[in-house]
Amino acid sequence: MATIVYDCPHCDAKIMSFAIQSEYIRPANPQQLIVSATCGGCNMPITVLFHSAASLIMLGYKTADYSGNLMATGHQVRAHKVFPESTSSEAPADIPDSVARVFSQAAASLKGQHFDAACSMYRKAMELALKAFSPDIEAWKIEKRIDRLAKENRITPEIQAWAHELRLDGNEAVHSDTVATVEMASQMHEFCKFLLIYLYTLPAQVEAAKLRREEGQ
Repeated sequence: MATIVYDCPHCDAKIMSFAIQSEYIRPANPQQLIVSATCGGCNMPITVLFHSAASLIMLGYKTADYSGNLMATGHQVRAHKVFPESTSSEAPADIPDSVARVFSQAAASLKGQHFDAACSMYRKAMELALKAFSPDIEAWKIEKRIDRLAKENRITPEIQAWAHELRLDGNEAVHSDTVATVEMASQMHEFCKFLLIYLYTLPAQVEAAKLRREEGQ
């Protein structure tokens, strides 16, 4: 019996076996196979888009006719994309260790579907990330730190507005009875990651490129 072996994007289990539930050859492109499967650990679903070099309809392809891991090489189909994509717990490069630690905890909470905890930790990561740019402002006044970055042109007005929106989401998760959702936590993940890259990773990469250019002169 064919199966799918993959790292679960929901429960973060590594090399997990997924039971195939359904498959569908696209009539518009018979070289593509769409397979739905459920994790053997958390029973949450994934969908995998496979490609083939030939028409799967002409081949009479059925996963039930095969055994082993469809994600491995040697099959008539090869995996092209998996939905949902896995959320990496790895923090962006060149950020302070304290921020990286909190960001990784937030991402792990998101993967574990602990959305309240994820939102809270992403907000804390934002606080720590902004602290280096405005240490004179009290830690709890994160909105003032965001506004100072905008005033100093370290972030764009669009990032400033997004930061305030996600700050409020984080506040609700921490200080109110509002139940955080996967959409809220995912938005905070994307913004927090983007903010860290914008404030720390990109400037470090630019500086490294500048040093390499100067060394080459």
